[in-house]
Amino acid sequence: MVRAQQNSGKKCPYCDRSLVSGAKKHLEACKKEDSRKRRLQDRLRARMLNKVDHRIPQAPTPAPPVLYPNEPLDVAPEFPVMPEESAPSLGSSPSPALMDLEPARSRIHIEIEYHPHSNKPPDIIPLDTTRGGDSTSARLRRQLVPSGRPPWAPFPSRADFEWAETVYMLPAEISKAQLKGLHSNWCRNTNITIKTIDELKVYLERTKNYVVEFCEHEFEEVFDNEIYHFRFFYRNPWDWLLDLVSDPTLADDMVWYPSRKYLVVDRNRQRLRDEFCNSDKWWNMQSTLPVVPGIPHCILPVLAWLDKGRVSSHTNMHPIILRLLSLPSAIHNGSGNGGGELGGLMVQVQDRKDPEDRSQSAKIRWAKFKRDVYHRVLQVIFVETLNQQASGGRCVPCGDEVERVLFPRVPVLSLDGEEVCICAATRSSLADFPCPHCLVRQDQLHNFFSKTLQFPLRTTATMKAVYEQARAERFKGPAEDLLQRHGLHSTENAFWYLEGSDPYEAISYDTLHADDTGKWGKHLWPLLQDVLVTAGFKGMITANMSKVPRWPGLKHFDNVTTKDINDGQSWLDIERCILPCVVQFLPKDSSLVHAIRAHLLMRMMMGLHCISDDQLKRKDAYQEEYGKHCVKLNDKYDKSFDYPKQHALWHSTPDIRAKGPHSIYCTRVNEGFHQETREIYTRLNKRNVDQQMTSVIYRAGMDLGRDGRWAGGSGGSG
Repeated sequence: MVRAQQNSGKKCPYCDRSLVSGAKKHLEACKKEDSRKRRLQDRLRARMLNKVDHRIPQAPTPAPPVLYPNEPLDVAPEFPVMPEESAPSLGSSPSPALMDLEPARSRIHIEIEYHPHSNKPPDIIPLDTTRGGDSTSARLRRQLVPSGRPPWAPFPSRADFEWAETVYMLPAEISKAQLKGLHSNWCRNTNITIKTIDELKVYLERTKNYVVEFCEHEFEEVFDNEIYHFRFFYRNPWDWLLDLVSDPTLADDMVWYPSRKYLVVDRNRQRLRDEFCNSDKWWNMQSTLPVVPGIPHCILPVLAWLDKGRVSSHTNMHPIILRLLSLPSAIHNGSGNGGGELGGLMVQVQDRKDPEDRSQSAKIRWAKFKRDVYHRVLQVIFVETLNQQASGGRCVPCGDEVERVLFPRVPVLSLDGEEVCICAATRSSLADFPCPHCLVRQDQLHNFFSKTLQFPLRTTATMKAVYEQARAERFKGPAEDLLQRHGLHSTENAFWYLEGSDPYEAISYDTLHADDTGKWGKHLWPLLQDVLVTAGFKGMITANMSKVPRWPGLKHFDNVTTKDINDGQSWLDIERCILPCVVQFLPKDSSLVHAIRAHLLMRMMMGLHCISDDQLKRKDAYQEEYGKHCVKLNDKYDKSFDYPKQHALWHSTPDIRAKGPHSIYCTRVNEGFHQETREIYTRLNKRNVDQQMTSVIYRAGMDLGRDGRWAGGSGGSG
């Protein structure tokens, strides 16, 4: 028989409960718990005091959360995070009270200076302390899923969503058979409420509200009295942008204003660049917008990537990927929500005649026809959908419940060499002026390290004026001479008519094609092989490379001189390992060794994800050293370095200053999409490929993420 415990009539001083006889263990447990709570409160108080936002609050301070209802919580309240537009301007003087609250800056810290339009004070992030959360700004995380709406909406239940997620890509007959079995003899009391295929289609149709659909556009062009009919599919970029900026799950990561980031060590300050938002281009674009009190005006910068890729032995596809640079690179350079999105597929112009039968003049006219079609598609996708908003702005309610006037721009184009010539409508590498950025002569392409030479930059205004002047010429000869003197084709560039999107400034330095597969893969490596083969050391290279220790992330090559290499990462890995394997076979103080070493050091600096002003100076020093040794190689081996990818180094440092590190806009990030298109192509019936491809990608975009929102991202992270 269990003995009843007697009430002693006393109460616990910690939990206020009535004590029973033999309550010693209860008192010890309550004392221990009380001590734990007080330590937790002390830590919480210190953390909240460190995270106070030193801005003038414009609304009543909310009460702090009550962690333990039975005890008062004596914690300094955290100031609410004010909208960035309502904070005092950078030029205003802080009150004495706020100056007393201003923390002392540490010896080593990061300082973030925001654009004056944001009205945000600078952020100070100490680096010489082990404490976390010491930044002078605090950010309030928002609720990701709206209250009252389950994350599996619009499906009736989670079971319905998870089942639909696994079968929506299957044939209807399979889904119908599964439903029949689930609601009959397969199982009892199933949680799936969907009973018919028609009901499934209804819910899938509702999901279209979460994904931007593809549009179809048709147009006709005439060439040699023949009518060419074109049809292509694309997503409206403005609808895609609205989908992102209104998404509450991305609101806390969205950057609305540019900034400047500095590393401060003992009051010595140098600039850091690790994102597009803290580079110069966005800052300059923001400075051109009007300042309207209470109505923030913001830039929406978009990166566009275009590239033709082979999906089968006889079929090419030409995808267009869009990425929003307002999001951090870790998000916009990935896939899924906030990542790369398939913006459309460029049309493929099929020649109805044998190209060998065309005369030289006919080939030139055919090339112009293809460029005109190319820019007609760009005009539909970008200009007709974005130009009105880019010029005058559009007021949009954003995911953080703040209305802003947004101005979409395309300040960054990520393209390879062939795509650059088509997109800029400039002449190719054999032209007198082949650079898409500036008017450098062909015989000066090697001279990218001179500090005295200056080359006029291309701009939309100057190139458009040349084009219009050529069109106004009465005779073809003078018009063609004028275009040749400016390295331009007689093609009206679509980006001329998109506000704030200069194509010549937007075209960005690409380390993949300019360095890995360009300077090294097509020039320095073949030259090195020729020199060593002539000296009889070809077999020794292979033997030495096979002895290089294996290392994570570094490819190992057993037959480097005979292996067919077609990817940039392999070229980069070879260059990383090659010098210790060949230096003993070359003469002392060899210019070839010095050139490879300088190029590799320069390439490593350009591959940094965060680059400082001091590192930029080192990169420029390596670049100058590389250029001088290339001149010596030209004298010794009669190797010409007059090619556009060599001259592109002239524009690499300005690109980093204007757009951030090269890793943000390198084509390597997007090349992985070609693999995705090849995989999708194997599931198609090879008829109406573009339509089927966009349909599959659209349906795949309706794959609901666990965060309660349809993902819709298609771009590969590379």
